[in-house]
Amino acid sequence: MAKAKDPVDVVASVRRSIEVSPKGSRRVRCHSLRALFGFQAWIAQRKDMVTSLLDSEGIRAQPPVAEAGLHDWIVLSLPVMPRPDDSSPDHRPAEAWFAHLISLPLDSERAAQMHFATTLLHGLGYSYEHEAAGFRFDMWEG
Repeated sequence: MAKAKDPVDVVASVRRSIEVSPKGSRRVRCHSLRALFGFQAWIAQRKDMVTSLLDSEGIRAQPPVAEAGLHDWIVLSLPVMPRPDDSSPDHRPAEAWFAHLISLPLDSERAAQMHFATTLLHGLGYSYEHEAAGFRFDMWEG
């Protein structure tokens, strides 16, 4: 038996996926939307509940959930996209790091790896144990 899903959490997840989508919408088959909620039967009461939950989050469904056939596509979108959250912007390296990179002679792939990629990986939280600099691997063209 399928695990019961909280419909409010499902709609919140759908909203987040729309917000991060480059198009600002999400296209889903009606039967897939039904499966997101964990329903096997798609009765009028469940369609109405899903419609009201989508409306409560400001999500527009085209065509409306109640009118869509089981194999029809439904486009879920936010008519008014939320403002981006700039409260914690992405970390930017110090200007001294950029000046250091400009001064380096990056004339080989190895130099670029050792001076640029290693620093970048360390900035992302990786340590020296995660590196494998200098290990060769065979590669064939064709």
